[in-house]
Amino acid sequence: MYPLEDVEVNDKGEVKRKLLVFPKDEEREEIVARILENVKEEKLDGGVWATPGLPLLIFITAGLIIALAYGDIVWILLSSFLK
Repeated sequence: MYPLEDVEVNDKGEVKRKLLVFPKDEEREEIVARILENVKEEKLDGGVWATPGLPLLIFITAGLIIALAYGDIVWILLSSFLK
């Protein structure tokens, strides 16, 4: 699993969530270990946003929506420059 948010719980029990737009593979094990520790200690009451091996799913979906709305952006740009 690739977590798309980092969850930290301080000494007061306040949960701080941080969105990971570009998750790094090197930090993944640390983040997963921290999340699992907080879940075992029952400090998290909700879920954690994660993706099963597709960390760029958000950007792929955004690209699909743009392509459906505007068509092929590269072709539009090339045809406007070649006129």
